[in-house]
Amino acid sequence: MSKPEHIQISKKFLIALFALFLQIGAKAQEETVIDNKGNIVTVRNNVVTISTSAPITPVEGDVWFDDTDPSNRITSVWDGTAWQEIIHEGTSGSLFFAASDGRPTEDNAQLFWDDANNRLGIGTNSPNNKLEVTGAIRSEGVLNSDGTVNEPSYRFNSDSNTGMFRPAADEIGFSVGGIEAMNIDETSSSTTVTINETLELDGQVLDETNSAGTAGQVLTATATGTAWAHQPIKAFGKISSAGGVVRATTGVTAARTSTGRYRVTLTGIVTDGDYIIQLTQPGRGGTGLIGGGGNDDPGISYANQDATGFDVIIGDNDNGGTDRARFNSEFMFTVLDL
Repeated sequence: MSKPEHIQISKKFLIALFALFLQIGAKAQEETVIDNKGNIVTVRNNVVTISTSAPITPVEGDVWFDDTDPSNRITSVWDGTAWQEIIHEGTSGSLFFAASDGRPTEDNAQLFWDDANNRLGIGTNSPNNKLEVTGAIRSEGVLNSDGTVNEPSYRFNSDSNTGMFRPAADEIGFSVGGIEAMNIDETSSSTTVTINETLELDGQVLDETNSAGTAGQVLTATATGTAWAHQPIKAFGKISSAGGVVRATTGVTAARTSTGRYRVTLTGIVTDGDYIIQLTQPGRGGTGLIGGGGNDDPGISYANQDATGFDVIIGDNDNGGTDRARFNSEFMFTVLDL
């Protein structure tokens, strides 16, 4: 190595050593150093500061956490001229979420906070309630308030006094227009359904065997529930002496065909002529009360029984001394069938 080269290397070494002393002694944020090629370069020793006031001599790239409000620290970076606050801005009411690239984004049409009214909208940016969801909701459970008959806990936006509520423990009430129309009550493992208003059935009623029954059957109690059974009384009525229906079940008509003889017509009541007929007429008390003819021994019978009806014959037996003398009289009847 020549003497000039040795002198040059020594100078660089002394300069580097001097710069190192300056760096150690001054602890400056911006420093001049010699790199591994012997070049003199400037480096920044950036710092992060947490304080209530801005650093006095920052360099580009310094970070400052404004601790004036510890619960809401403001982060700023020195750009070489001024402190620039690091913030993410959006539309008022936006709720930010991570997009597919991981960066904050917003979609106010689907997720929005109404700060003026303290309302959250999902699927809408104009919620009318504390939480409004436009679209279907799926949940594994909802713990709701009991509600009242006038304001049920499950009600409708346009009809707030109609819905479902809890009147008491183990009870469910259904209110319509502020009236409890139905109540379901469970007591000691026994459930009772009470209809408080008119019950109208447009469909079939099934018994304990899921049977809808057949025409003419009635629902009767069994040892375990209810079952459809045949109603033995198919028709009954009261007919006047002139042959008119005073009162009778549906499907019954009558007419007097001659003195003391009547025809009772049954429409859609029986399917054959093998049914039971019960007949009765007013008592006479042993005196002739009808027409002054001494009809003190009245008799009543039926004839011509078929699926469409039967005849009724009324007369005076005259104690068996002569043939029955017919006369007009009111009577009552009952038709039974299995």
